[in-house]
Amino acid sequence: MSAPKMRGWVNAMSDAVKARAASGNRDVIGVLVHRDADTADPVGRLAEELNGQLAGLPVDARAIVPVQETEAWWLAYPAALAAIRSWWAKAVHDPSGDTERIAGPKELLQRQTRRTTGDSRGQYVESDSRAIAAQIVLLPGWRGSWRGQAPPSLERALQAVESVGDS
Repeated sequence: MSAPKMRGWVNAMSDAVKARAASGNRDVIGVLVHRDADTADPVGRLAEELNGQLAGLPVDARAIVPVQETEAWWLAYPAALAAIRSWWAKAVHDPSGDTERIAGPKELLQRQTRRTTGDSRGQYVESDSRAIAAQIVLLPGWRGSWRGQAPPSLERALQAVESVGDS
């Protein structure tokens, strides 16, 4: 998204939050904005840039920016994928373990979950993301021992979510 387009979008969101507060409704304590990096961004520069643009909002706002695409996060948790469709367990495999280095993780996940018969039913689609995320948080140790072992941009996203409303 271009900088002028982003500024316009942030201004519109700011106006909506202000209007809600002016009407006496103060239930918005923060805003999370998700945007895929669509490229390698191991140190989170895109998230920093987006957070700078969000600084003008009248509530706490945080950028959630997966490196490459959200699907890089899903590829890091094959057990969660297998919980959605059993054959995904065998299909999805990343020997490196560094799923944020995969170029085109969404396309890879779609290819790897396509049945060998060519039947696309049951192949990964973006709308599966909510179910995958729900399975990830059910995995043993998710809130404990796994923290610090998640893909780096997911760790940053989790920290951002946990800090909304702190400032």
